[in-house]
Amino acid sequence: MRYDTINLTNKAVSRLSQLAARSQNKKFLLALKWSNCNKFLYLLRQYDSSKRHWKTNYKFYENKDIKIYIPGTTISYIHGTTIDYVYSTIGDHFTFDNPNATSVCCCGRAFLPSSDLVCY
Repeated sequence: MRYDTINLTNKAVSRLSQLAARSQNKKFLLALKWSNCNKFLYLLRQYDSSKRHWKTNYKFYENKDIKIYIPGTTISYIHGTTIDYVYSTIGDHFTFDNPNATSVCCCGRAFLPSSDLVCY
């Protein structure tokens, strides 16, 4: 099911397109994992359909030729998030501007969601 829950900047689309061209895989997975700093960590990686868990209800977001799969349980935590790609002297990386985050780890890759979020 197509779901417009996230936004990608032009730089993020460009970087994902570069990664897709290298591997001939235009599908990505955006998921969350509980991190060591007691926050959710963003996972953005290429989607491998052979490893897809059969019980997971995936939604997807499309931008140009890029398709991002999102587990249904993740949607409420990342709804409205803007993904960007930044170039810096300490390392190039994706950034996540999440309006549902009440606090963000100093690394910028982990967040604590609002306590009133309910999965749907």
